[in-house]
Amino acid sequence: MGLFKKTVNDQDWLVSVLPLYEVARPITSAFSDAFVAGGREELNGAVSKVLEELPPLADQLGRLPTPRSRAARIAGRTLKRSLRAYVSGARELDSLFDLSARGLQQVVASHSASGELLLAAHINAIASITGKASRLMTEAGGFFAGASPRPAAVAGPL
Repeated sequence: MGLFKKTVNDQDWLVSVLPLYEVARPITSAFSDAFVAGGREELNGAVSKVLEELPPLADQLGRLPTPRSRAARIAGRTLKRSLRAYVSGARELDSLFDLSARGLQQVVASHSASGELLLAAHINAIASITGKASRLMTEAGGFFAGASPRPAAVAGPL
């Protein structure tokens, strides 16, 4: 890896990365939408989907050869960072759900102001991670929006 990692032209790299991006986009969008809406059922399902499906996508992305152009390398790194941030936010939210199931509400109620402050700080941290992940995904999407892996073949005379 590192210095000796193989590089490929951008078109070959796009053939590999675009399907991963297209799979990740609706998962990350559903997570962000559920987080903003705050519905427990939707959010729980989105967290599960992120934790199940994004880590393997991030691993696949990490194993791809490096594209030659600087713009493509930046887009690839940005996409990896976004996926990692979504997984991190989902893990934090999952741990908050676990704490909630164990009686977090009782702890917050028994410690009133300090408990509520702790809960608010945890939720704000998750919101910050999720916001960063969303910004990174949008940034990577800017690169992939106009990209096509290969031009369509033109049929010639037979």
